[in-house]
Amino acid sequence: MSYDLRRLRLHDLSERIPKFHRYRTTRFGPRAALAVTRAGNRMLRPALASAHAQAPPTPIPIRAALIRAERAIARAWSMQNVAT
Repeated sequence: MSYDLRRLRLHDLSERIPKFHRYRTTRFGPRAALAVTRAGNRMLRPALASAHAQAPPTPIPIRAALIRAERAIARAWSMQNVAT
């Protein structure tokens, strides 16, 4: 547990409350968690589904939209200085 809390703190996703053995999220923490969750739901799941041997190929408009979304997320992360 302490390893996980330390990793979150080092990535500026949580902070320790002084004089207590408690932690709270930073202002950036929930936004980063939401971005990672949305990226996984919108890009990773469709990519894994299309990689499945029995799945039909992804239509070209959807593929183009996924590429645009991936680029937009990469730009947003680079602007926020989030390590990938």
